[in-house]
Amino acid sequence: ADTCLGAEYGDVVCRDVGFASAYMYHSLSLSYIEDNWALTLGARNITNEAPPMVDGSEVSSINNAPIGYGYNLMGRSLYLNFAYDLGSN
Repeated sequence: ADTCLGAEYGDVVCRDVGFASAYMYHSLSLSYIEDNWALTLGARNITNEAPPMVDGSEVSSINNAPIGYGYNLMGRSLYLNFAYDLGSN
């Protein structure tokens, strides 16, 4: 789709607009907390949902996936966090 109505309406500068469908991905994490330490195990994009495909000539993209719009280009990722509180002396 173009952002202009055409030359007959006085629109001289026109550009293409790219659109992508709705996108949702889910994350999950579990934490265990003790007196002075904590452990968290989690996964981002647990269903490994791919971003919608777009025309690279219409929007900024990498391999026809839109960038800079909150899409997860990395796919599923797992993480483990460990925290230890040394306490204040």
